[in-house]
Amino acid sequence: MFKKQIALFLLMSLFFAVSCANPFGVDGSMGQPSEKSDKKDITDFIIRGTNDEFPDADISKSGTIVGTEITIIVPFGTNIRSMTPTITCTGKNIAPASGIAQDFTNPIEYVVTAEDGTIKKYIVHVVVTQNTAKDIIAFTIRGTASI
Repeated sequence: MFKKQIALFLLMSLFFAVSCANPFGVDGSMGQPSEKSDKKDITDFIIRGTNDEFPDADISKSGTIVGTEITIIVPFGTNIRSMTPTITCTGKNIAPASGIAQDFTNPIEYVVTAEDGTIKKYIVHVVVTQNTAKDIIAFTIRGTASI
């Protein structure tokens, strides 16, 4: 009789242990480990700065993203030595970080890291347009002094 009680107790314990297990796993994934995202794209790149020609004018330009190249065209006189980008990406993080002023006199590499640890590198080019001013700054009339 005692052996039957022990066997019944063990059988019931096993039943409760199995029935209490979460078949969906801790993260709801049916017992399978959840996969981390491999997304690592820059979806928007806006740069802000100032213009030396027009000190009261703030510059805000969106980048053109083609593959892993980002190009931003700014007007002549823009101070590209200290421009602050606002970057939107699908990854876990980006370096250098969004919101940190950068010197864009040379292209800058940005690295986006996905949740799964993979990376994607982008190169950002800031192009300053040529001076289109057509002001006359001096002239000479033959036989007279320069004005």
